[in-house]
Amino acid sequence: MSGASGDGGPMTEPHSAAPRDDNHLATMYFDVRDRVVGTIAMMNEADLARPVPACPEWSSHALFAHLVSMPMAILAGDIPDEVTGGGDPNPWLGQLVEDNVDRPVIDLARWWASDDAALATVVANAGLLLADLVTHEGDIHGAIGSRAHRNVAELDSQIDASLAGMAPYVEKWGLAPIAVDNGRELRTSGQGEPGWTLHTNFWEAHRVLNSRRTREELLAIDHGGNPADYFDALDAHLPLPQVSLGEA
Repeated sequence: MSGASGDGGPMTEPHSAAPRDDNHLATMYFDVRDRVVGTIAMMNEADLARPVPACPEWSSHALFAHLVSMPMAILAGDIPDEVTGGGDPNPWLGQLVEDNVDRPVIDLARWWASDDAALATVVANAGLLLADLVTHEGDIHGAIGSRAHRNVAELDSQIDASLAGMAPYVEKWGLAPIAVDNGRELRTSGQGEPGWTLHTNFWEAHRVLNSRRTREELLAIDHGGNPADYFDALDAHLPLPQVSLGEA
């Protein structure tokens, strides 16, 4: 481990003290968290400092600070009234990163694992925490050019979550549902005949639905229907990248 551990010693993965079988969301969340911590532990200083293509304003260290500080702030009840009232959370999230990005990653990892019993309850009531974590796990691997963790159990539920997240935008733009066909089963964002079907694996579909592909890349994916009809809806949900993230 690099000197980013803060003490020169090896950084170990956190181990959840909370029962995992009682809370399926927490089980998945802690499994992904442990993988992310393991990935971060293998990074050297240059890796940690390199900008993340999917989140170019953040380094891998800063993205890790985000992944840790957001759930721990929620756990502590440290959420501004304007955010709980439905306001823009980005200033709050940005401040959390700024406040914690200089902390060694081993300290951040220990903080993340400091109260799993309570955190499991938070995760059970905030499915967006798992969605954010799964998406950013892919971003972290993209930052170091790794293809790891592209066929994990969490993607099964997260495809449904991502399709559900797109459903209000599909409806607002007056579009037919989006569907994902991985060759074994079909998932859709709503009732009725799909207007755009992605014929690809769940990992690639998850990256598409979370705006990790350019418009040109969306057109190149095997599909039915017209992807261009959905560009504005995707961009409104999460801004589409102007430049490819380079994920092969």
